[in-house]
Amino acid sequence: HASGLIRYDGKNYQVIYKDNIAFYLTEDPKRNLILAGCYNGVNIIENKPPYKITELRQKDGLSTLANTMLCVFVDSKGMYWFGCGNGLTRYDYDKKTAYRYHINTTKAPFSVIYQIYQDDFGTIWLATEHGLFYYQEQSDSFKGVAPTAMKGTLFVVGRLDRNHLLCGNMQEVYIFDLKQWHSTQKVFVKTYNHHNGFLGYEA
Repeated sequence: HASGLIRYDGKNYQVIYKDNIAFYLTEDPKRNLILAGCYNGVNIIENKPPYKITELRQKDGLSTLANTMLCVFVDSKGMYWFGCGNGLTRYDYDKKTAYRYHINTTKAPFSVIYQIYQDDFGTIWLATEHGLFYYQEQSDSFKGVAPTAMKGTLFVVGRLDRNHLLCGNMQEVYIFDLKQWHSTQKVFVKTYNHHNGFLGYEA
């Protein structure tokens, strides 16, 4: 909500915190926590009364720009990923340790992260202002994929089905063949735009 975070139990509304807009919500079911990306960083809320809040801010190692977290993600290993307009933060909740990735390093050739997703094969993907990237755990870095097939900014990356990613921006929607990429490292992308039925911002 624009004025904070509100909980609804099916009958009543309860304000969990106020005076700080929540841009993005996700759940950590294993720890029974709710993560809210907001101004100034991330709020971590215990998903049980009295809904205790732990604040993560730049002093805790988070990358920030304009004090806004654009996306929050919990991967299969329980690591937290926070994307904003000035890089990416991987956060180890148990060790209370932050790892930052930003465009001034060789590990992350991007600044703005709009969405984070992990596919069924275990690979973490980012939609950024420079297109689609995936995480290489061995080198702890990110590599771009299909820059000629998926041009410019991507606002969305997510699951179409087990074998396909759905990516897109305001002009085009892309279907990325995960099965082919994981087995051969070859890129197969179907593009939908105003030439074949997707009207985008013209709709």
